[in-house]
Amino acid sequence: MRLKGFILLVVLIFGNWAIGQSSRLDSLLRLQEQHLKEDSGKVQIYIELMREYRALKQTTQRYQYAQKAIDLGEKIRVLKPIYPIYNTFGLRYEGFGEFEKSIKHYNRAIELAQQFQDFDALATYSMNLGTVYQSLGDFPKSLSLTQVAAKHYLAKNMQENLMSCYINMGELYSDFPDQLDLSLSYYQKAIYGFKQQGKDGQIGAYQGYSGIANLLLKVSESDFRKLGFDWNKRYLICKTYLDSAEILAKEINDEDWLGGAKKNIGYFEETQSHYDNALTAFETSLVIYKEIDRKNEVYQAVLNIGRVYLKQVKLQQSLPWLRLALTGARELKNQIIEKDALFNLSQLHEKQQHFDSAYFFYKQYIAISDAINNDERKREISRKQLQFEFASKEKEYQTNQQLADNKIAQQQAFAIQQQQELSLREKQLELTNREKQIQQLNYLKKQAELENEKKLSTAQLKQKDLEKKLEMGVADQKLKDQQLQLTNNQRISYILGLFALVVTIAAIFAYKAKQKMQKLNELVLAQKSELEEMGKVKDKVFSIVSHDMRAPVNNLIAFGSLLEDDTIPQEKLALYIDQIRGTLDHTSSMMENLLNWASSQMQGFEPVMEMIDLQPIIADCLEGIAPALQKKQIELDNQLNHSLMVFGDKNMIELVIRNLLNNALKFSHQQSLIKVYAQQEMGTDCSIVIADKGIGLSQEKLKLVNSNNLRSLASTPGTNREKGTGLGLMLCKHFARLMEGRISASSIEGQGSTFQLHLKTKAG
Repeated sequence: MRLKGFILLVVLIFGNWAIGQSSRLDSLLRLQEQHLKEDSGKVQIYIELMREYRALKQTTQRYQYAQKAIDLGEKIRVLKPIYPIYNTFGLRYEGFGEFEKSIKHYNRAIELAQQFQDFDALATYSMNLGTVYQSLGDFPKSLSLTQVAAKHYLAKNMQENLMSCYINMGELYSDFPDQLDLSLSYYQKAIYGFKQQGKDGQIGAYQGYSGIANLLLKVSESDFRKLGFDWNKRYLICKTYLDSAEILAKEINDEDWLGGAKKNIGYFEETQSHYDNALTAFETSLVIYKEIDRKNEVYQAVLNIGRVYLKQVKLQQSLPWLRLALTGARELKNQIIEKDALFNLSQLHEKQQHFDSAYFFYKQYIAISDAINNDERKREISRKQLQFEFASKEKEYQTNQQLADNKIAQQQAFAIQQQQELSLREKQLELTNREKQIQQLNYLKKQAELENEKKLSTAQLKQKDLEKKLEMGVADQKLKDQQLQLTNNQRISYILGLFALVVTIAAIFAYKAKQKMQKLNELVLAQKSELEEMGKVKDKVFSIVSHDMRAPVNNLIAFGSLLEDDTIPQEKLALYIDQIRGTLDHTSSMMENLLNWASSQMQGFEPVMEMIDLQPIIADCLEGIAPALQKKQIELDNQLNHSLMVFGDKNMIELVIRNLLNNALKFSHQQSLIKVYAQQEMGTDCSIVIADKGIGLSQEKLKLVNSNNLRSLASTPGTNREKGTGLGLMLCKHFARLMEGRISASSIEGQGSTFQLHLKTKAG
């Protein structure tokens, strides 16, 4: 049953491959939800999801499912599919500088590879673990693990993996001053081998070029010359290796390698005092490492930038970078970065003549340096002990390599000998075949002569028959030619008719396409006009926010100053309070309109459509403007004092009616009249009417109000110089359209205006 389930799972997974990566991911996620049983199939689903997210470069989800696969595999003892995932986590933690976690995962991968006798994987994992021990300074373990991998790759003639071992051994020997020639030799062997691999060897070649560049940058002039290089051309030589590494990193298209290439270029340019070039390289590496979440490298890049600014004596620019590097190093418990950050901060404060701060950071620098130096002294002792071990192990390794080379040479010689014997046998067989071919040719020649004589006599008889048939054929051909001419005439007529039909159909299609193109152009022009108008509205909104929002605040500040002086007469105080109240009322209305307009522009905004009674909404809006009506002594005739159900969004309807009432109030004269009533229209529509006896609208503005475009109108002061923004009416039209309604107006300039809100009384 388990085998059948697993086969079904594989069929389902790979059956969806042709649909595409996105649909495949969706299928895998659905399959995960449906597959409730914790078995090998569930582990395989987690692994496929991990691979899919890796292809999509979604790191977080990738490692979540990798951890799920490990946890479930360990739980149900399905271990074979998961040990490569342990290696993946080992590489991840190594990149983050979390070496304890990295060693733990590599050891588990090695343990499982031994259990399942996967010796190729065992060699790879051993080599990776050796790299971690090298970073920790444990060179005996590093060398031992690297040699285990190298012996396996030599035995199986796995050249690409063997070249990777050469890279590791080059890095190992680069830490020993008397073994620098061996380090360079291994790097050069690795580069040569990887270049033979073509594109498959680009990563290894990149590591080799970077390794040689780092080696040459840190050696002294005498060691540089001992390695066979011209010290006077040091800049050109190092830059050549670094440029080669960068080119390969770009071709590989891997952010980690490209970040390393940029970092190495930055170090090199800094040593040459090319600080602007160094800054550019370090800043690029910072961006790359942030994208791939390499925290140790991120804070190393931050430290590098701060140090270069310090060397340029740009102290204000250097300070925040160095502080950030110190904070990050302490979070990651990276003593090397912390030590360098403390030293550079001490130097910076000393240059600023802040000697207390400089002394404070220098004390911390001395303390952490002592701790690191103790570790380095232990490592130096280990290095000196290893110098003897390295010599013996190197001889052992070279001997093994020589034996392997001799064995390969013997196999090649034996193969050449066998090939020569086979070539001799082939030549003997070829001579025998030629003799047989000559005999066969003689036999065929005699047979052909007899056949020719027979054919000649037969041909003479056939010639006579043909002459008779030719005479009859001439007569038949004349008849066929006449029939063919008639048939061709008919075909020509059919072709001409068909051509005329095709031309007619093509003309029809061209005409329809032209009409469709004209409609599309009109639609594009309309959309362009609307977008331009929306841009103008947004510009106007920003103008309002920057100008009209400042005035009430300034008025309140000025009024507060006057109150503090306590010198305002009671009459002026009442007048100021009335003016401030008016300003705040205008500001409140403006803010509400701006917020509603901004809300309507948000993606996903939709009205809440439902059946609503208009009578209480009208009552609330009228109650809100009652003080303003009394102030202008305006009579209100509210004829909508009964229930009226409409279909729409309550908040939108309330905002539209309130804005229309405020406009009627704003443009009405003292002691005039405002009417509010409803009227039934054709079908299922009704309209709410707000009429005033104010100043009215010009024909130009009336035409804009009744147009379908959402445009803001220029604000006009009210009869008592009340201010406006010009957005209220545009917002009313926008909300009415969202509720499948509309706003219309009629007006006689100087005699008043009538605005109507048209709404549905039923859903649908």
